Order: sequence, then structure tokens, then C-alpha cells
Amino acid sequence: MMQNPRRNSSRVDTSIVNPAKLSPNLADDICMYCHQGAEARIRQPGRNYLDFRPGTHLYETLALFKRPVNEAQRAEADRLETPLWWKNSSLQISKCYQASHGELTCITCHSIPHPPTPENQVAYFRSKCMTCHADGDCKLPAEERMRQQPANDCVGCHMQKRAVAGIAHSSDTKHRIVRRPGQPLPDIVFKQPAPDMPGLLCLNKPEENAQNPVPPLTKLIAYLEVMKREPSLHDYYLDVLGRLSESAPEDPAVLVCLGMKALLEEKDYSRAADYLSRAIERGGEEPTTFLYLAQALLRSGQNSQALRALERDLAAYPYDLPLRAGVAMGYLGMHERQRALEFMRQHLELFPEDAPMRDMMKKVEGYGP
Repeated sequence: MMQNPRRNSSRVDTSIVNPAKLSPNLADDICMYCHQGAEARIRQPGRNYLDFRPGTHLYETLALFKRPVNEAQRAEADRLETPLWWKNSSLQISKCYQASHGELTCITCHSIPHPPTPENQVAYFRSKCMTCHADGDCKLPAEERMRQQPANDCVGCHMQKRAVAGIAHSSDTKHRIVRRPGQPLPDIVFKQPAPDMPGLLCLNKPEENAQNPVPPLTKLIAYLEVMKREPSLHDYYLDVLGRLSESAPEDPAVLVCLGMKALLEEKDYSRAADYLSRAIERGGEEPTTFLYLAQALLRSGQNSQALRALERDLAAYPYDLPLRAGVAMGYLGMHERQRALEFMRQHLELFPEDAPMRDMMKKVEGYGP
């Protein structure tokens, strides 16, 4: 059992929750923790990933966001079957799910302790379909269904597979249940954001919280994550940051964002270093915070302080690849060529598959002494 390091071990809840005894939404939240795709997975203020407890709303720990799809993108979305954001959302846009009024859940079909064998999975999943449907509901003649391979396969027709990007010879079942392949996406797919958070949809806010605004700190980090791919969200991000800089000026996340703004947009390196140092003092010790602090210190001529920030960060996160690349670049920025090469060699002993680091080392070696 994973334990939250911030929790007192004597107070850890060691009970086992049976999803079958939960409400459908709470049961699906357990699956959604891992099986729901999103463009941003944001911890709620003061929450740790291990704070999620089965039987509670996932939204209390993690808020999941994505960009909406507008009407102008409908034809392309139908063609590509996007946005099928991963298993939970794909199931929820199915007519079967909508007709069940939320009673169709992951565990309606999946039994984690007793999964079907490859030999009986067609019959197993067909039996799940038959809990709501009758054999005569299928408009394809029984003779034709029995000629197919495998025969009479409900899932094979109505939840087809697609190739898994980046994994050869692998496929994944589409969890949108359709009457026929190529069926247009339903209108629910084109739902637009709530007024309190323009530009982003929250995928897992419970209905009972629908009227409650997303916490400002959660909004801030969600906009920060997604605007890397959607620059039009930048103004919303700055608006939230401006308000938080007045209402929560010493919050570590706010200080980090102010530091990034000073570093990357305003080029005020000493001010950026001040914000980021204060963020670390107040507990904002994410790997990227130290990286940005090191950049600010380097650009303001404080090389030794930058090196200390990188080494402190590396001690806390020894296996963070972007951080390790930042350390190598930091040594090079301080003209510590031999030290950089030594670090790169040690790094490649740990991560021989890291092609970008190997390419960087070849370039540095090519410059000579």
C-alpha cells in the first residue's frame, strides 16, 4: 500500500474500499485516477497525489482539464473521433451511458480481480451487453454475425480497437459505444466551458459542485500548463495571476508564476530570482522551480548561487530527466566544460537511452579543450 509521506503512519486509513458498494460516480473516480486523459492534471491547493482515497471525489484531490472543441472543428472531430480523451470520457459520451443515467460504470463490464481469459472474453463481454440489451436488438442478421471472426462479438462491432501510438503491434479498445462505425459525435462532445473558467473544460467536477467556481490556484496552474499548447489562454492566465498576486502574494505557486513572468517575459532576472527564492523558502520545491531560479541567477551573474540551486535540486530529484539536462546546461553556462562532460558521462551510465543528452555531449566534446 502506498502511504503519503506527509501522513502520520498511525493515522493512515488502511481500509479496503469495494467499488461495487459506492455510487456510480465515486466508483468511476477510482478508475479515472489513472484512466482519464487530460491536457492538465492539477492538484487542488494543499493536496498531494496520495491524498486521494477511494470513496471520495477525485476532484477533491485532482482537477482534470482540456480545451473544448468548437462547432468549427466538428467535421474534423467526427473524422478523427476526437476528442475521445481516454476511457472514462469516451464511455460517458456513449448513448448507452447517457440512457443509463450514469448507472453504466467501468465495473459494469470490468472485474479487476477476475478478468476474462482470452478464450472467453468475447462471450464474457457479450454477457455484459445482454444485461441491458436483447439479442433481437441487433439489426445485423444472426447468420451474418455468426460468420464473423470472432463470431457474435458485440464489442468488436460497437467498441472497435485502434492502434496505440508509439507501441508497435498494440491496440486499445475505443470506449465510446457506437451503433455503427463512423457515427457522428454527439452534441455533448461540443460542450463549452463554464463562465468562471473560459478556454478550459473541467472533466471531473462532480454535479453537486457544478455551481462552485474552480479554486483560483487550480485555475492558475491549469492555464499555465495548457497555454504552452494554446497561447490564446495567456491573457486568462495573466488575469488570474494578477488577482492572486494581491489576494495570495506569498503562496509558493503564485511566487513561482511571478518569478517565471519576471524571468521569461520581463527579463528582470534579479526580481525573478527573488520571487523564486521566496517560493522555495515557502515550500515550492518542484524541480522546475530550482531550474528557473538557476536560470535567473545565471543571467544576473550569480554563477555560484546558480550552481548551488541546481545541485540542491538534483539531490532532491536525482532521476528527473529535464532537471538533469538543466544541470548539464548550467555547468556549460558557467563555462565548466569538464565538469559538464563528467556529469553527462555519469548521466548516460544511468540513462543510456537518453539520446538528447548523448547528442549534447558529442557537441561539447567536439569543441575541444
